[in-house]
Amino acid sequence: MSIFKVMHNYSQLMWYLLWPFKQKLKMDNFPTSKNAAEHFVYCKRLFIWVVVVFIVCLVLHFIAKKQKNKAMLKLDKTWALLFLILPIVILPFAFANFDSFFIVFHQLFFSNSNWLFDPTTDPIINVLTEGFFASCFAVDGIIYELFFAENY
Repeated sequence: MSIFKVMHNYSQLMWYLLWPFKQKLKMDNFPTSKNAAEHFVYCKRLFIWVVVVFIVCLVLHFIAKKQKNKAMLKLDKTWALLFLILPIVILPFAFANFDSFFIVFHQLFFSNSNWLFDPTTDPIINVLTEGFFASCFAVDGIIYELFFAENY
């Protein structure tokens, strides 16, 4: 399958996960089993929750900037330090054995084992590999650290 087809299907998956009004996952070149569809429903809820939190924080940021309330824009140094140290505790475990980290993450955030995809019924798992998720985690971790380092 060409990279363009893979990216097209990935875009369809991301549109489903991020757009609250899209109710059914449909990828043109990847079938989705009932279990995988149920897992993606849970993922969608997490994605929507994160988007809502982001929008609320963004609105608060602009309100504080408009009111020139610098105190509202800055974190207390203790909290900023705590938020900086938290990933430093988690990251070595995640990078040393990402597979175990990935399993623990899914056990914490999902109430069933539908996240264990079978490549024969859910070939999307051949694209969304452990390496893909490890890369996403690393990029998110860097962005997270840079954000809280700025506030420290």
